[in-house]
Amino acid sequence: MSFIAYLRLGRINLTGFLVILPPIIYAVAGGNFWSLTALELALFGLLYQYNGFVLNDYWDRELDRKDNKYWRPLVNGSVSEARVKWLIVILSIMCIAIALPLANSIGSIIALILAVVCGTLYNYTKARTCFSFIFSACAFSFFVMFPYTINSKIDDIIVLLMLYTFFHEVYQIGYSGNYIDIHDSKNFIKLLGTKVSNNRLLISAATKLFGYATKLTTFIIGLLFWWVAIPSNLKIFFISVYCILYTIIFYVVQRQLISQDINRSYMSKNIVIVELLSFYAIMFMLYPHVGTIEYLLFIIFPPLWFFLWNPLLWGKSYILSPKV
Repeated sequence: MSFIAYLRLGRINLTGFLVILPPIIYAVAGGNFWSLTALELALFGLLYQYNGFVLNDYWDRELDRKDNKYWRPLVNGSVSEARVKWLIVILSIMCIAIALPLANSIGSIIALILAVVCGTLYNYTKARTCFSFIFSACAFSFFVMFPYTINSKIDDIIVLLMLYTFFHEVYQIGYSGNYIDIHDSKNFIKLLGTKVSNNRLLISAATKLFGYATKLTTFIIGLLFWWVAIPSNLKIFFISVYCILYTIIFYVVQRQLISQDINRSYMSKNIVIVELLSFYAIMFMLYPHVGTIEYLLFIIFPPLWFFLWNPLLWGKSYILSPKV
């Protein structure tokens, strides 16, 4: 047992985005990014994501053992199942204790409850159904809604941000997550006809349709956001840059959907590229609604967080490559 093992269990290196996102969403709704409330939201985001990874590894521990994911602490025995159970309880209590006093409206209370419930259902149903990714997409959508509704009513901006988040997560978990864990028994893209033959990944036409459709829907929702939320004199510039970002995203998605390579490292790199570019598309969407300093911090913080934590957890050779 070691402190590093617990940091690996919660994948602390991958939590940076959910640390900075809640304060930014709060600022978009008119809140003060530098306030105590924003700091509490950042801590809530950290604990929520960290606990989600711990829950994920706990529910998947038997599958991970079968797949020989030796780097997972519950697989290699560096943390005990009994201690992880207590850790989940403690982290859950801490999340609720931080977030509940911030929930000052019916909208924020509903968003908080649904974010917690859907997140729990995702982890509980992962080994039981091929459709658990829907719960994950809902959880992150309501997670985005929560800080916004603390300071503002539900409007077009937050609805479009929630829809963008939902379809982004449907792709990332429904396709990419199943793509990298193709041997899992409850695998959605296997249900769509994708299979492994002679150590090659054969992606079905239905899987490709699902991948293209969800990513195209995400792109269109982003365009609608620009149309609704951006001043007319800035629309052409922002939409042009957004389209350039998504041109690169669609190129990588195309590469994912035609690849037959089941090398986990190669798969991880493609997933991370799509995740990061989609993340920067979200950041770019929010630029007109926050201050310049806050926006620069929004850009810099997640990759800096990752580059600081990753070599500490996995060594210098993994500075650019996450263990997923």
